[in-house]
Amino acid sequence: MRYIFAVTIISLLCFSGHARAADMMEQSSIYQANEHYNMGLQYYLGQGVERNYNEAVRHWHISAEEGHMDSQFMLGDMYYHGRGVEKDRRKSYAWFDTAAKQGFAQAGPARDKVVGQMDSLSLGQARLLAKEYFQKYAKP
Repeated sequence: MRYIFAVTIISLLCFSGHARAADMMEQSSIYQANEHYNMGLQYYLGQGVERNYNEAVRHWHISAEEGHMDSQFMLGDMYYHGRGVEKDRRKSYAWFDTAAKQGFAQAGPARDKVVGQMDSLSLGQARLLAKEYFQKYAKP
């Protein structure tokens, strides 16, 4: 009986250790995504650094790929206006859509604005890209 009790306690300790490690990794990932978002904002606004849209986009890509909705929205805007990247309505739509489907309120209207500026072929391509981005970069 003591053996079963000991094995149960050891198993619970090991399992909770893995759960805590997974929680810590997730928290670290969220922290890093927030840090990259903030760095992107600093470069975008020129706060404490020289304004650099290329660097803003670089940081937001890192963060957006971790599921950071604000960064996804900002990338949609950057691709829409061609700041730090070449203008690309399909990528703009895809990033806005990814953020919108995760609940970022301003992303839906921004996505809809892009739709009005695309032909049906481009919109179809943008929707496929958005589906891919959502599967890769959305965090439940």
